[in-house]
Amino acid sequence: MNLKSQERSEIIYKLNFNIDRILELEDTRLKPFVRGKLITPEWNFNEASVRSVITHYQSILNQLIGIQLEGINFAETYIVKRNIIMDYIADILVILSFVIEFSGDDDESKK
Repeated sequence: MNLKSQERSEIIYKLNFNIDRILELEDTRLKPFVRGKLITPEWNFNEASVRSVITHYQSILNQLIGIQLEGINFAETYIVKRNIIMDYIADILVILSFVIEFSGDDDESKK
């Protein structure tokens, strides 16, 4: 991907910031579902890797949403409580999506 060193550092900082905030939370109900899953070993700055990490975080987010919706009777309940862990994961997904959307792939320029 065509990213300057400073841009890469800024992206990594923002991702780490969100991951750190999740790890600091005291949400005993959802935290066990993200423990050990937030940092992915296949991360680097190529499109395939970023898309893989997006899929990984989407899976975590979907699992957390499912947990939040367990036992809810929508005929009686109209509000699902927001959860800060889900907000931070959504932020991570937005950051990674912007990386894909706004940076070209190095491989494309070599063709």
